Amino acid sequence: LERLLAEALVEGSSRLAVKSAACQQPLVVSLPREEASLVVESGGQLLGRWGVQLAEAPEKGKVTKTGGDSSNVALAHIPHCFLSMDLVRQVELCRALLLEVASSVEENSSSRLPRALQDHLASQACRGAIMFGQRLESGDCRRLLKDRALCAVPFQCAHGRPSCATIHRLTTV
Repeated sequence: LERLLAEALVEGSSRLAVKSAACQQPLVVSLPREEASLVVESGGQLLGRWGVQLAEAPEKGKVTKTGGDSSNVALAHIPHCFLSMDLVRQVELCRALLLEVASSVEENSSSRLPRALQDHLASQACRGAIMFGQRLESGDCRRLLKDRALCAVPFQCAHGRPSCATIHRLTTV
């Protein structure tokens, strides 16, 4: 998780910020109308910190109304860490991120990494983890122990669960 976080964040930034990647075509995300307005009216500064940039919509503003109580928001850039996902998952992740940004604009809180980004990175970290019963070569074990020594939180997984167990050699007397 710590490695994925380091790869996802902008190095040397004075504030917490996420690397951004351009979309080949604008990514269209449907949001409730009120949240879409909050996202657009936020001025993009908060969105930019989290790797999102709104696309220029041909009609007035960056939001197009759909039927009912929802609006479409077009994105030109998304967080770089979302690129490895398929398009449907990118839309889901961006929707969760935009909804969180909309609520943080209302609450005026933006000092922590959005939960949508944290959850995505935690999920990626767990998928790459060694599973119970998986065989490892001794060289892999040495590398893992060296890597673990560099971790700030070495004894729990990305979701907070314990990630290691003690090994005891029992001898009979």
